[in-house]
Amino acid sequence: MKKSLEMRFTDCHSHRYSGKDVIRSYYKDSDIPNHLFSCGLHPWHLKTKKEFVEKNLAHPNMVAIGECGLDRAIETPLEEQMAIFLWQLELAQNFEKPIIIHCVRAFSDLLEIFKEKKLSIPIIFHDYRGNYEQALQLKSLLNKAYFSFGESLIKNKKSQETFKKLAKEDLLLETDESEYSIEDIHLMAQKIHSSEISVQINSNWDNLFNPAETRKI
Repeated sequence: MKKSLEMRFTDCHSHRYSGKDVIRSYYKDSDIPNHLFSCGLHPWHLKTKKEFVEKNLAHPNMVAIGECGLDRAIETPLEEQMAIFLWQLELAQNFEKPIIIHCVRAFSDLLEIFKEKKLSIPIIFHDYRGNYEQALQLKSLLNKAYFSFGESLIKNKKSQETFKKLAKEDLLLETDESEYSIEDIHLMAQKIHSSEISVQINSNWDNLFNPAETRKI
């Protein structure tokens, strides 16, 4: 598929790339970057101090908290993960920032949390690999849910089918740590939907991370 020279390729979550339309994610202490970013205490890196997140909250380029979440595939006790995750949910709610969620084998745990907590902030499910029915369950419990797809959109037929079924207003794309470029992932999204899907995804990205730009459209 031939891409337009003027086409934007927004990326809502990356550990590899930085740029105008990329949200670079940090989970270890580092210098404050001069581009849009998110930071959070990833369940794989819970030894990072809370101050890492707190000190950046007022920075105008920090547009989201995360990635953070729950991972039942690692040795860190779920109780320890849960305490840090709930703290970050509260922080995101208090500072009215979107939160980017990492979830591995913990779908039922997330459901229980969202049933109990009434969250008004946008929730972004990073590298979403669940099915359509699970996405609907999450949506029913949240004010606004987004489902972000990465390289699985290129490699996984199940992800392609889920992506096609979800409402366009709920979709985002990302590179995460993939060797695929965001252009590759957008072009696959266009192949599954149509060339117009990138326009909607860019609008979703602007609504979340660049409201000043959205007001200009």
